[in-house]
Amino acid sequence: HIGITNASIGSTHTLFDRDTWQKGKSDLDLIQSEKGDIKVEMYHRTKKGDQAIEQAVRFILSVDHVQTLSWGHNKKQLGNDETVQLPKLVRRMPIYCIYDAYEKANKNTSKSNKALTLGYE
Repeated sequence: HIGITNASIGSTHTLFDRDTWQKGKSDLDLIQSEKGDIKVEMYHRTKKGDQAIEQAVRFILSVDHVQTLSWGHNKKQLGNDETVQLPKLVRRMPIYCIYDAYEKANKNTSKSNKALTLGYE
Protein backbone atom coordinates (compact mmCIF):
# COMPACT_ATOMS: atom_id res chain seq x y z
CA HIS A 1 0.00 0.00 0.00
CA ILE A 2 1.12 3.52 -0.75
CA GLY A 3 0.04 5.74 2.10
CA ILE A 4 0.63 8.80 4.18
CA THR A 5 1.31 8.85 7.88
CA ASN A 6 -0.23 11.37 10.20
CA ALA A 7 2.60 11.85 12.71
CA SER A 8 0.36 13.58 15.24
CA ILE A 9 -1.81 10.50 15.74
CA GLY A 10 0.53 7.84 14.35
CA SER A 11 -1.91 6.43 11.81
CA THR A 12 -1.42 5.58 8.16
CA HIS A 13 -4.10 6.18 5.55
CA THR A 14 -3.92 4.12 2.38
CA LEU A 15 -4.04 6.20 -0.77
CA PHE A 16 -3.44 3.46 -3.31
CA ASP A 17 -3.23 -0.28 -3.10
CA ARG A 18 -0.43 -2.11 -4.92
CA ASP A 19 -2.58 -2.96 -7.99
CA THR A 20 -3.68 0.65 -8.44
CA TRP A 21 -0.13 1.91 -8.13
CA GLN A 22 1.16 -0.68 -10.63
CA LYS A 23 -1.63 0.16 -13.11
CA GLY A 24 -0.79 3.86 -12.81
CA LYS A 25 2.90 3.15 -13.30
CA SER A 26 2.27 1.04 -16.42
CA ASP A 27 -0.04 3.76 -17.83
CA LEU A 28 2.69 6.36 -17.26
CA ASP A 29 5.28 4.14 -18.94
CA LEU A 30 2.94 3.63 -21.90
CA ILE A 31 2.37 7.38 -22.30
CA GLN A 32 6.07 8.16 -22.03
CA SER A 33 7.01 5.51 -24.58
CA GLU A 34 4.34 6.78 -27.01
CA LYS A 35 3.68 3.17 -28.04
CA GLY A 36 -0.02 3.02 -27.31
CA ASP A 37 -3.08 4.42 -25.66
CA ILE A 38 -4.23 3.88 -22.11
CA LYS A 39 -7.02 1.34 -21.82
CA VAL A 40 -9.90 2.94 -19.91
CA GLU A 41 -12.22 0.57 -18.09
CA MET A 42 -15.86 1.59 -18.26
CA TYR A 43 -18.18 1.14 -15.30
CA HIS A 44 -21.90 1.71 -15.01
CA ARG A 45 -24.58 1.53 -12.37
CA THR A 46 -27.99 0.05 -12.85
CA LYS A 47 -31.02 1.24 -10.91
CA LYS A 48 -32.91 -1.62 -9.35
CA GLY A 49 -36.64 -1.60 -8.83
CA ASP A 50 -38.10 -0.80 -5.43
CA GLN A 51 -39.56 -4.32 -5.17
CA ALA A 52 -36.14 -5.94 -5.72
CA ILE A 53 -34.53 -3.66 -3.12
CA GLU A 54 -37.28 -4.32 -0.57
CA GLN A 55 -37.01 -8.08 -1.14
CA ALA A 56 -33.21 -8.00 -0.68
CA VAL A 57 -33.45 -5.90 2.51
CA ARG A 58 -36.09 -8.25 3.94
CA PHE A 59 -33.87 -11.23 3.11
CA ILE A 60 -30.76 -9.70 4.68
CA LEU A 61 -32.61 -8.55 7.81
CA SER A 62 -34.41 -11.86 8.36
CA VAL A 63 -33.93 -13.56 11.72
CA ASP A 64 -31.89 -16.26 9.96
CA HIS A 65 -29.21 -13.70 9.11
CA VAL A 66 -29.23 -11.03 11.84
CA GLN A 67 -30.38 -10.67 15.41
CA THR A 68 -31.08 -7.65 17.52
CA LEU A 69 -29.01 -6.91 20.57
CA SER A 70 -30.83 -6.52 23.84
CA TRP A 71 -29.10 -3.22 24.53
CA GLY A 72 -28.63 0.01 22.69
CA HIS A 73 -29.87 1.51 19.50
CA ASN A 74 -28.55 3.57 16.62
CA LYS A 75 -29.91 7.01 15.79
CA LYS A 76 -30.03 7.67 12.05
CA GLN A 77 -30.74 11.04 10.48
CA LEU A 78 -33.14 10.69 7.53
CA GLY A 79 -33.45 14.33 6.67
CA ASN A 80 -32.84 17.79 8.04
CA ASP A 81 -35.38 17.36 10.81
CA GLU A 82 -36.14 13.63 10.95
CA THR A 83 -34.25 11.13 13.11
CA VAL A 84 -35.18 7.50 13.75
CA GLN A 85 -33.94 5.01 16.31
CA LEU A 86 -33.07 1.57 14.99
CA PRO A 87 -32.17 -1.44 17.09
CA LYS A 88 -28.54 -2.55 17.12
CA LEU A 89 -28.08 -5.60 14.93
CA VAL A 90 -25.38 -8.23 14.65
CA ARG A 91 -24.88 -10.65 11.75
CA ARG A 92 -25.35 -14.30 12.59
CA MET A 93 -23.07 -15.41 9.75
CA PRO A 94 -20.38 -13.88 7.55
CA ILE A 95 -21.57 -11.55 4.81
CA TYR A 96 -20.42 -13.91 2.04
CA CYS A 97 -22.64 -16.67 3.51
CA ILE A 98 -25.63 -14.32 3.50
CA TYR A 99 -24.86 -13.45 -0.13
CA ASP A 100 -24.56 -17.14 -1.06
CA ALA A 101 -27.90 -17.85 0.64
CA TYR A 102 -29.45 -14.93 -1.28
CA GLU A 103 -28.09 -16.33 -4.56
CA LYS A 104 -29.49 -19.80 -3.79
CA ALA A 105 -32.88 -18.40 -2.78
CA ASN A 106 -33.03 -16.36 -6.00
CA LYS A 107 -31.40 -18.81 -8.42
CA ASN A 108 -34.37 -18.58 -10.82
CA THR A 109 -34.45 -14.78 -10.75
CA SER A 110 -32.76 -12.94 -13.60
CA LYS A 111 -29.68 -10.92 -12.71
CA SER A 112 -31.41 -7.69 -13.74
CA ASN A 113 -34.18 -8.34 -11.19
CA LYS A 114 -31.84 -9.06 -8.28
CA ALA A 115 -30.87 -6.24 -5.97
CA LEU A 116 -27.62 -7.94 -4.90
CA THR A 117 -25.41 -8.81 -7.83
CA LEU A 118 -21.87 -8.52 -6.46
CA GLY A 119 -20.06 -11.76 -5.71
CA TYR A 120 -17.52 -12.65 -3.08
CA GLU A 121 -14.58 -14.77 -4.11
